[in-house]
Amino acid sequence: LRITSGGNVRHAGADNRMYTFSSDDSAHYMKFNNTFNGIILNGYAGIAFETNGANERLRIDSSGRVLIGSTAVVNVGGSSANSQLQIEGTSGNTSSLTLIRNQNSTGGSIIRFGKTRGSSTGAVTTVADGDTLGNITFSGADGTDIQNATAQIKVVVNGTVGGNQIPTDITFETSASSGANRSERLRIGSNSNITQT
Repeated sequence: LRITSGGNVRHAGADNRMYTFSSDDSAHYMKFNNTFNGIILNGYAGIAFETNGANERLRIDSSGRVLIGSTAVVNVGGSSANSQLQIEGTSGNTSSLTLIRNQNSTGGSIIRFGKTRGSSTGAVTTVADGDTLGNITFSGADGTDIQNATAQIKVVVNGTVGGNQIPTDITFETSASSGANRSERLRIGSNSNITQT
């Protein structure tokens, strides 16, 4: 099946059925792929999802970043500090993330941070003494940008790593001025000692 000159709907075969939306048959398409066993959507510069008319709700940009509530990536906590998932809004509800666990148990929802020294996805290369396993940073706008992370909670390896053994400290950092002057104020050590600086 082929509709050309403005319609550009093309059927590319049972094993790789493709519907294209551009004259070169490659820039924008929807593909039903048997090898992947699913649907592939491809927008050259990104893909946007709209509801309730032309109200954009979610965008995947050309770098694979997911933007909810905005159409542009914002650097937060540094001049090149952006994320693969960004939620931006004008109220508590539109700028928040909710996790709910419905189960008859004592367990709650979980946020998981992982760190390896590998160079590819799926790696399990051992971390080392001094490695940061995860950070939670806090940044406020200063009238120019939101690039100053003036407070941080950080989890750091503190000792020799072995099989199922990773000694870890939790540190708390604050700043009286800018992110560049942030300093450690409190540390909970892997030995349970609490150190205030």
